[in-house]
Amino acid sequence: MIGQRSLIGIAAIVCTLAGIASLLLNQENTSSISGILIRVGLMLGATWLAMPSLVKPEHQNSLYMIAMLFAAIVLVAARPRLFVAAVLIGGVALILNWGLKRISRGTKK
Repeated sequence: MIGQRSLIGIAAIVCTLAGIASLLLNQENTSSISGILIRVGLMLGATWLAMPSLVKPEHQNSLYMIAMLFAAIVLVAARPRLFVAAVLIGGVALILNWGLKRISRGTKK
């Protein structure tokens, strides 16, 4: 998990710096890509900070849910019209997660 945490930290720094560089280099062209990169970098930084408490075995499912939520936020930030699709995909993922938990509890007995 330490390797994954360091990769998330590196990705956070790269995204944030790329967004800031894009903003500074393209002064006459206001692009939303720089804003998206900065937001993604900040979200990755927050995930990097929270990761030690999320990698505990009792919180392992929370880490996957945060990753899915993060992916949905990036999807909606890039394409706002896909909000309904992101909500539907999230609902299906929650139902599948619940069903798989029930199945795995049944096989452990």
